[in-house]
Amino acid sequence: MKILAIHFQNINNLKGEHSLRFDSPPLSEAGIFAITGPTGSGKSTLLDVITLALYKRTPRFKAISKKDIADLGSIITHHTDSSYAKVEYEANGKRYSSSWSISKARTGNLREYEMALYDAEGRPLDLKRSEVPAKNEAIIGLSYEQFVQSILLSQGDFSRFLKADKHKRGQLLEQITGTYIYRDIGKKAFEKFRELKQELADAQKQIEVITVLDEDSLAALTTLVDDQSKKQDIQNKQLEQVRKKITDIQAGQALYKEQDANQTAWATLLSEKKAFASDLLRLEQYTKILPFQSTLDNYKKNEQQQQLLQIQLEQDRKLVQQAQQTQAESMASMSSLVGADITESNFREKMSNFERTIIDLDNELKEIKKEGARLREEAGELLLSSSMDIQLDRQPERALDQLHTLSTEIKTNYDFIEEDKETLRLKRTQLQDIENEWRSYLDILGIKSKLNEKLGLITARIQPNKQEYARLQNEKKTVDTLINTLDENVILLDQHKSDTVKIASLEAHRADLENGKPCPLCGSLDHPYSEHGIDVDEIKAIEEKLNKAKKDLQQERDRLQKITIAIATLDTSIVNDEKQCTDLQADILSQDTVLKSLKNIELSDRAAAEKSWETSKQKLKDLDAALIKKDTLATIDRLVALYTKLQQTMTTYVSVNKKRQALYTGEAISKVCNDLQDSFAKANQQIELCQQKLQQNNTLLESLNKEQNNNNETLQKAFKDLGIQDSFESIAALLLSHDEAQAIKEKQENFLKKEAALEQQKEALLTKITAFETQYKDHEELASLQTTLDILEKELTVLNQQLGAHKEQISRDKKDRERIASIEKSLGHKKEEFETWSMMKDMIGDATGNTFSNFAQSLTLRNLIVYANQRLQSLSDRYLIDSDTTGDTIMIRDLYQGNITRAVSTLSGGEIFILSLALALSLSDMASRNVRLDSLFIDEGFGTLDPETLDIAVSTLEKLQDESQKTVGVISHVSALKERIYTQVQLEKDAQGYSQIKVVN
Repeated sequence: MKILAIHFQNINNLKGEHSLRFDSPPLSEAGIFAITGPTGSGKSTLLDVITLALYKRTPRFKAISKKDIADLGSIITHHTDSSYAKVEYEANGKRYSSSWSISKARTGNLREYEMALYDAEGRPLDLKRSEVPAKNEAIIGLSYEQFVQSILLSQGDFSRFLKADKHKRGQLLEQITGTYIYRDIGKKAFEKFRELKQELADAQKQIEVITVLDEDSLAALTTLVDDQSKKQDIQNKQLEQVRKKITDIQAGQALYKEQDANQTAWATLLSEKKAFASDLLRLEQYTKILPFQSTLDNYKKNEQQQQLLQIQLEQDRKLVQQAQQTQAESMASMSSLVGADITESNFREKMSNFERTIIDLDNELKEIKKEGARLREEAGELLLSSSMDIQLDRQPERALDQLHTLSTEIKTNYDFIEEDKETLRLKRTQLQDIENEWRSYLDILGIKSKLNEKLGLITARIQPNKQEYARLQNEKKTVDTLINTLDENVILLDQHKSDTVKIASLEAHRADLENGKPCPLCGSLDHPYSEHGIDVDEIKAIEEKLNKAKKDLQQERDRLQKITIAIATLDTSIVNDEKQCTDLQADILSQDTVLKSLKNIELSDRAAAEKSWETSKQKLKDLDAALIKKDTLATIDRLVALYTKLQQTMTTYVSVNKKRQALYTGEAISKVCNDLQDSFAKANQQIELCQQKLQQNNTLLESLNKEQNNNNETLQKAFKDLGIQDSFESIAALLLSHDEAQAIKEKQENFLKKEAALEQQKEALLTKITAFETQYKDHEELASLQTTLDILEKELTVLNQQLGAHKEQISRDKKDRERIASIEKSLGHKKEEFETWSMMKDMIGDATGNTFSNFAQSLTLRNLIVYANQRLQSLSDRYLIDSDTTGDTIMIRDLYQGNITRAVSTLSGGEIFILSLALALSLSDMASRNVRLDSLFIDEGFGTLDPETLDIAVSTLEKLQDESQKTVGVISHVSALKERIYTQVQLEKDAQGYSQIKVVN
């Protein structure tokens, strides 16, 4: 994997757009190059760009979210609205480019970030933004942590690692390698052990609270259930027999009620038939006149049509008169409008000629008015876009007077107004340079004040921290001594307890001891315990002392751990504060250098400089006013031309409008003409239509009269033959609708069906009653049967309750037994799992994760030393790191002095650098053992080297580059690197704190 180029905009203090190509000269030809610049200039930002574009993370801020950027003020350069980072790289013979970007909305809030990945042709891969980091990881073959450990080497971390004690060395190695997982695994193993232990205890408690029946009780209960079930069957059969007998008697008694109902239904039917007689008479009359129904309907219809036609004829005559009146009024109105005689034949011609004349005049007025509005709008826009604060009169004559007056005032009252604009701009540029330097002067003074204030705060806390560090070191020594004393005391008490218990175990032999004769165990002639036994209270007292001593020892060890953590924290804080002080002092010197570069500011006397600036500021103000007023004069000239043309346009408008008013003073001539034309045309059309309808209706009325005479003759003759003397209206009233006639017929059929059904029901009931009276003669038996039924049901209810309770007890006991069996089965698996995790806890687990982490870090260190010694063979032939890492200090073997081992603290700064570089490169080899890396960046580690050691360090890097053919970038603020590494990426800070990048060869 090789980094080809980076492109970015507004990242940290690197404002604007920047690009660096590592695949083009001079960087591609250099092999090794330096990235230099003062502290805070943005050297490490170049590395942030690479990881941000690939993984959306940076070494300093880890994962980057929208909230992090807003809260921490990171990534986006202050006072800018957008940022992006893009890296081009080559992996597996293919080229890719990956980008990250973010921007602000109009509200000032950050939008969501965007990420994209492109192939060699610049085509975007089909990925969501959240999928890009994982895709880069798959292509490169390195996770983010592996990438940082492989390509971005922090040699300074390993320099501190070599000098640290064993405890701190383990913490640094865990931090450098990112192997926090082993600590997490140790914690998880302990937590799993504790979780399973609690689960086993909980399961055992569950079993203890469950109670089951003993075997004898369960057998007795089962026998009782069988007996009760048999008794239940017998009682159910008895109950069914009684119920059937009661049901049969109740059914027989219901037959008498049905017989009464049948008789009532017969009476009701006869009454209904009597009421239906009138409907039968109507049906008979309807049947006689039915053949003449169509003729009667036609007679009635014709009579109604004759009446309607008479009404319609009268309405049409009135409409003709109204239309003729409207026609005359329209012709009179048109005559008045055009001022000429109007007839039916010339109405349209006269109207069209007059309308065209008025429309042409109106269009001409509109065009003139439109031109005037355009001129006013142009003048208004010109006035708004200018700096003139004036409200011109709407009358052109008055507006022109205002403009002439304003032009005269400007030419009279403003300095420099007669000079040309180029001369004024040149003078203004000179004054602007003075203003810029003055603002830079004030900004630098403010920055220096803040830097000095911050330096004072940090300096003030360094000494107290050092004093506290020394106090904690003394306290640590005291606690170490106390722990050793307590540890020895525990050993002595434990031995005392053991001896006392052993003596107590020889109680049986004491009786055989005699003074003056040797003891068969120890050979002593004195036997102080031969006459009395061991005091049990003495043993308890020893145990209490031992337990207290162990408790005190653990407390002191806990105290020592807290002191050790506090010492490490203070040490880190002191180192960071001292580094910040150095950086701040360098920044203050940098600001002084910028101050000295100011040309137009008197630095020795701020009062004189401020007075000179006030004079220049007033002159600049006068020049700005003159430039603005010259623009105002040009605007006035354009406004004069516009208002002169507007004045001419208004004169033309008045002339055309006078001609139009002489012909017609109203509004919307087309509407007036259209309304009159519509009224005239509608009147003509109405007259023609109404006359046609009058003729048609008269013809239709004659035809109806003739048809009605024929209907009258036919009906009179027919009804006379039937003997019907009523009027046609009375006869028509006897007619029924089809539905009415059909309903009467259906009702007649229903009466016949009901009679047949009632007769059939009557005979069936008589048969059933006869059979019932034969079987059940004594009807009083029903009350006795009901009493027997109640007694049987109550007994059965009690039996069912008892039987249900006993069955439920047996079922519950079965479920409890199954539940116990299930828990015991689960306990078997849990115990096996618990034994496994108990063993894991004993081997690698504890609450803090230290056990497994320490073991893993020891293996990592051994592996790292193997790789480092391989690297050392190519970097230096003198030293090897000793593989024994159990001591408090890392040892090295000096091959020039007979392979003797000595502490790493005895080495010079250059030798420490070589060792730490070998370790950093080894970690890179371990992290990328399956990936070829052609790019390497080494961050810092040169600041404390003397010139001779620096020369050794650079020679080592040149040798590394020559052997591996990697592109090596060295990041440092050490100026001496410029003399050895000729190709450089230089970052230079300006007065505002922003940096610019340039490549120097």
